[in-house]
Amino acid sequence: MPRVRVRNGSLEVRSTILGIGRTRHVDASEISTIESVMGQSGPGPMHDLRIARKEGRSIFAGGGIESKREAETVDARLGR
Repeated sequence: MPRVRVRNGSLEVRSTILGIGRTRHVDASEISTIESVMGQSGPGPMHDLRIARKEGRSIFAGGGIESKREAETVDARLGR
């Protein structure tokens, strides 16, 4: 499951598979939209976070978020 951090006007997305990690940094100015998408990974409805970049590519930035409001907080923390 990716870990998302907001730092100094940029988004940091860290994901690992079998202990091998990858960190992606996306500046707020490169982000077109941040979407909270309904998903299912628990007993109730969960939200996934999708970051759409202005260049057209998307980044899956997290899943299993219980609250849509929590998912939307990422966009607010970037000052957008």
